[in-house]
Amino acid sequence: MSLRKQIKRAMARRVTQAGVKETMAYLDKLNDKTTAELRTEAQTARVEDTKFVLAMTMAVSVTVLCRDIGWRGLDGTEKDYRCRLSNYMAYLQDELDRVFEDKDFTLKKYMDNVYKQYGVKCQYGEE
Repeated sequence: MSLRKQIKRAMARRVTQAGVKETMAYLDKLNDKTTAELRTEAQTARVEDTKFVLAMTMAVSVTVLCRDIGWRGLDGTEKDYRCRLSNYMAYLQDELDRVFEDKDFTLKKYMDNVYKQYGVKCQYGEE
């Protein structure tokens, strides 16, 4: 028996047993649950997208530092903490962890703070 037929039969039984009013309340409850689940999935997807963009930004930073500024790349063995690139990546990861732990974090506030402290204006889009 197909899933559609099973659902129709279950709904017919529920309508017969509980009445239309209770069935509508039941459907509203299911709809709320589905909406909450969709909201949670969307939030999880946003976090994953953000982490992907941050990883891409880190990769671009490494490329610019090594290719254009002349920093030495890592050789893939163990971490050499005398290497500027290794230190940069460790500090970058620490800062990202700090940002993700902050419950009141906003990107605009963070970028404004960077501008005030270091004089580098980070912006996106047309402002």
